[in-house]
Amino acid sequence: PKTRRRDILEACLGAGDGALASGFTAAEVLRLPDVWSRDHINLSVPPRVRRSARGATIAATRFIRAADDRASCDGIPVTSVARTYVDLAVHLPVHVLERSIVQAVRTRLVTPEQLEAAVARGGAREAIDAIKEILAAKAWQDVFRSDSEVRAVQLLRQAGFDDVRTNVELHYAGIRVGEADIFLPEVDMLVEIDGPIDHST
Repeated sequence: PKTRRRDILEACLGAGDGALASGFTAAEVLRLPDVWSRDHINLSVPPRVRRSARGATIAATRFIRAADDRASCDGIPVTSVARTYVDLAVHLPVHVLERSIVQAVRTRLVTPEQLEAAVARGGAREAIDAIKEILAAKAWQDVFRSDSEVRAVQLLRQAGFDDVRTNVELHYAGIRVGEADIFLPEVDMLVEIDGPIDHST
């Protein structure tokens, strides 16, 4: 039956050997978190194999040459999760890219090691720098209880706070007395982010 995924597979087959769904189309096929799908179909093909496919935007790329940059999802040839992030890094706001990568690492869609390897194989300089910065922050190690906490930590890091700790236990006289959402050791400050439940009583 005619479906969106059939259209994507048809475009890949029409573009010839080595064609892969890539960019936002790959993100859609791979179901990457927080990355919205686009109506058009993006394909990548090896150099000198460039062919037209109805309804698809095709780009020749020199970067997709390793087996680890290729994958298959529901029978559709697609760039790997790590390579897709490298391709998307120049098109997504940094906080959206980081949030998506953090969720993908936590749900085991990709590992930091796979991202590091994809970065090492090459890509746009802007993309490489953005992903290296996200890998260095290791934000997937933080514990969050809401999207508001995730966004707050991103804003604090963008503001120059390097040491941002989340869900820190509070002790007084050796007794646990509570927990703070965010702790900034550099300025000795606690940040609490409460939702409507806390403010409705």
